[in-house]
Amino acid sequence: MLTDGLHQLRLDVRGGTLTRGPVRLHFEFEGLAEIDAALLTLRRLVAVDRRGKIPLGLFAKEPRAGRWIAAARALDAREAGASQRDVAETLFGGERVRADWAGSSDYLRSQVRRMLAFGTRMRSSGWRALLAGKG
Repeated sequence: MLTDGLHQLRLDVRGGTLTRGPVRLHFEFEGLAEIDAALLTLRRLVAVDRRGKIPLGLFAKEPRAGRWIAAARALDAREAGASQRDVAETLFGGERVRADWAGSSDYLRSQVRRMLAFGTRMRSSGWRALLAGKG
């Protein structure tokens, strides 16, 4: 198992050892149904050999990362003394906040409150659940 702490590259050794001398790699592909995943693993291994590190470009981007970052930014701003409106301007832009903050709906304020609550949960070890795919 090769890992950078977030991404992993697993190779199964079916015989012999990796600790004594040069290693001969032999790949077996069983059917075409799983060949894409197997070839991707092989591309990742070649990239590790060439670059000396796990190639982030060969892993899917985390679709929830933007929300995680926004929650961390919101919480940081709030703890630095920013008001909910200031946090909203940081997250959604000043023009949108000027147009909608005092409107008939408090949807922006509600979004800020939810983002702050989410950031608080993340900070108090909720990040473990995020990395486990539960957040």
